[in-house]
Amino acid sequence: MEEFILIIISLILGFWQGLRKRNKKNNIKTEEYKVKIATLEDEIKTLNRKLRLQQYNNGSLKKKNKERFETDLTSFITMSMDNYYLCASVYCLLNIVFRTNTKMDRTYYEQEFNVEQISIDIENYLDESELNETNIDLIVEYQKGIKKIINPYDAFACYKEWINSFNIDIYSISLKELMETMYFILYELNLNE
Repeated sequence: MEEFILIIISLILGFWQGLRKRNKKNNIKTEEYKVKIATLEDEIKTLNRKLRLQQYNNGSLKKKNKERFETDLTSFITMSMDNYYLCASVYCLLNIVFRTNTKMDRTYYEQEFNVEQISIDIENYLDESELNETNIDLIVEYQKGIKKIINPYDAFACYKEWINSFNIDIYSISLKELMETMYFILYELNLNE
């Protein structure tokens, strides 16, 4: 009888250990699947961004998005002279940072505007230019030939203020389109006439 009870107990223990091992394996697989799902979600986001870039490279997003962006940006700039100065400073800083990065990567201008990435690019530019002692003051042309020298660090502060004031995150626009739009508004639009 004791042997029978020991056999039953050993079977139950064996079954329980088997369940523990299986649960451990299942938990490991679950973690692996979570990692795979996160990776796939990142890939989907990347593909969506690429698709949107292709769409406004072939013109299908421009009417829907760029015109609205242009109108809202025009309203923002012309709302006050302070906004005009702010955008002019931001334009000059972005222009030099974008041109610097385009020398290293020809596709840079075709990328979509991303607030966080551009902030990193500006910081990298400022760090490298300070390290190499190539940092230069920017000449900002505000209006009707009025020019002002502005320090890149001040322009970066303007960029942060601009991001907080004008919500660019809601637009899908390439860096090239952004610069073309800002150039048109800041340098072709005559506010006094």
